[in-house]
Amino acid sequence: MIKAVLFDLDGVLINSEVQEQKWTKEYLDKNGIEIPIERFDLLIGTHKKQNMWEMVLEGYRDKVPDTFKKDLRNYKTLKRQTFDYRTILFPDVVEYLGFLKQNNVKIACASSSNIDYIHNALSKCGIIDYFDLICTGDDFMESKPSPEIYLYCMNNFGLKPQDCIVVEDSVFGIEAGKRAGMYVVARKTDFSFSQEHADDIVTDLNSTQNLFVR
Repeated sequence: MIKAVLFDLDGVLINSEVQEQKWTKEYLDKNGIEIPIERFDLLIGTHKKQNMWEMVLEGYRDKVPDTFKKDLRNYKTLKRQTFDYRTILFPDVVEYLGFLKQNNVKIACASSSNIDYIHNALSKCGIIDYFDLICTGDDFMESKPSPEIYLYCMNNFGLKPQDCIVVEDSVFGIEAGKRAGMYVVARKTDFSFSQEHADDIVTDLNSTQNLFVR
């Protein structure tokens, strides 16, 4: 019997990765910076500790100013402050969270993003009260693909790996869930990375309700 569902945030509860790429493309176009937008797929599901920017900018360093990362970050931070996250909440999320609550399943959000962003997005979407636990990769020594954040959620709930489902989308997130010994459901994405190591790939989270049948 599944007793907890541990969600990533970006690309799982909200379609933020697509939105973030739109803002990145806007910034590149406005500043005449010719880097293929696909390069920024490498940042999806990562934490700043991993320094994936080295790979993103490989071969393009002479095309950007020294302040590129800071300037892009500031541009996107301003966009997020006024953005209505309800517009990118996946349409199946509220029903699915309601189903979990009705079945007394513990719910966690375990994201690599910073805690202020997580709380802001969940609050603006009107779903923060569904969560029994919210944690950020900033609180752990190792980021995904380390299983540390998911093992923390499991231990917080007093459960075992077989009691938990992880819902992810990125390569590192899927690997973190698998390394934690948990069943991993991936929300299908159109990005270029593979989700082949997930136990299931879905377009609607409600299609997994059969996993909770006693």
